[in-house]
Amino acid sequence: MSSSGSAGPPADPLLDIPEFEAIYRAAGIAAPAHGFTAFKVLEMLASPELAQLDGAARAAALAAFLKINPAGAVPIADVIEDAVRRDQALDQFERFLQGKLTERSQAVDRENAALQAEIDELVRRNREKMDANRRGVDTARERFELWRRGKAAEERRLAEAVAPFVDGNPISTAG
Repeated sequence: MSSSGSAGPPADPLLDIPEFEAIYRAAGIAAPAHGFTAFKVLEMLASPELAQLDGAARAAALAAFLKINPAGAVPIADVIEDAVRRDQALDQFERFLQGKLTERSQAVDRENAALQAEIDELVRRNREKMDANRRGVDTARERFELWRRGKAAEERRLAEAVAPFVDGNPISTAG
């Protein structure tokens, strides 16, 4: 997931998906003034001092720290709100991407249907031409056979004409 800042064709949101931080910025989500985002709290929960505690103890220790924070108390509701806003931004961006994917899929389906129609029309025209070609050959073959029958009759007449004058007729009359 990277974002390209180069000039050129417009970015394709399906190929140039921004980092999560860019999605949060685009949604107007910034760290609260006290600096305790959902990710900061997650980092604190993973610290070696808290990581060894069970879930309830970790939550209680962190909640106590946030209440007595030297820079001022941090309501846990602020952390939850930060997480919810980020989740909503991700969900909204997912719907945006899904919409773009659906649009692209439908456009590709329409284009493919048009291409298939062109293929089908080309196949139809070529089949018609192939059928016409076969009919042309069949007609030529029938005319050729008719001519051959006439030729055979003509050769018999020629053979009859010279038969009284030769021993072994020089006129071809076979097939």
